[in-house]
Amino acid sequence: MAEMPTPGQVAAKIARTKRHAPSTDTTEMYRELHAAHIAKVVREMAAKFPPLNDDQRATIGLLLKGGQH
Repeated sequence: MAEMPTPGQVAAKIARTKRHAPSTDTTEMYRELHAAHIAKVVREMAAKFPPLNDDQRATIGLLLKGGQH
């Protein structure tokens, strides 16, 4: 799995883009920023608790994908 950039890295990319090309659509960059924030929170929470079993990982995966469980 590819390493996700930190929220700060993505925010800096957005700032550079807006500074050098203000008319550029940054919608996808903001999606990336939100995903980076979520990933940071999930990593911090996961570090506090014991590992999940396969069923728990599958359930959480479905929730993240917008599915029902």
